[in-house]
Amino acid sequence: MQIKNTSSVKPNVCTLITGVSGAGKTTLAGTIEGKTLIISAEAGLLSLQDKGIDFIEIEGSDLEKWQQFKEALSFAAKSDYDNIFIDSLSEVSDIIVSYAESEFPDAKNTMQKWGLYTATMKRFIRYVRDIQKNVFITTLQKTDKDEVGKRYYAPDVSGKMAEKMPAFFDLVLNIKVIQKDDEDIRVIQTFTDSGIVCKDRSGKLSRYEKPDLSLILKKIGGFNENKDKAINNIGDGKRVSKMEQSDKKIQSNPKLTTKSDNN
Repeated sequence: MQIKNTSSVKPNVCTLITGVSGAGKTTLAGTIEGKTLIISAEAGLLSLQDKGIDFIEIEGSDLEKWQQFKEALSFAAKSDYDNIFIDSLSEVSDIIVSYAESEFPDAKNTMQKWGLYTATMKRFIRYVRDIQKNVFITTLQKTDKDEVGKRYYAPDVSGKMAEKMPAFFDLVLNIKVIQKDDEDIRVIQTFTDSGIVCKDRSGKLSRYEKPDLSLILKKIGGFNENKDKAINNIGDGKRVSKMEQSDKKIQSNPKLTTKSDNN
């Protein structure tokens, strides 16, 4: 039996990034230091064209996509990449629904279908969470209601997994646009407020952070001593007008591709 000390724990972080379409979720992949691999099922990487980031594109039928996802994750887990960026959980959820429907096509087997979906989603998240790398997963957000009818924003995944999803992650961050001095500013929210569920297991983040994942990782790793130099002054955020927001598809080989090769 080996006794270890928590100060030696390497903060490999599993992060869920929520936000509406066009908020800049995918663009955050370009802010991560180190070697990053994107696993993309969204075909919306044009905003990263000048970043030269490697990616695997998931395409084909939903059943083909599910097989490709499993192969991509197995490759990523054994690779020398520092960071894995999955875009997006909403698409993964749809793919797993199709997989479950193929296993239980009869309408009489609805309970079995959703049971398989839930179990498969949990296995997927746990597998990703346990990869010894920084893992970032994007998801669209949807409006939902709790047991008393109060509205809140949840990850846009099928079934009851939406409300359970934050428990699987170290960080749940929401990227959003706010107004300051009559200008639109993009920020990352780290605390639950106004029905938006967020989570900071590290306890080291400010309520709002700049839209920069490397800065967030440095804070969690203890490299940034001045916690308040984040975005308590919201004006430090990036202006929307300076961010690429296009979700157009980049034509690419479905195999491992470097985006700089597409120029």
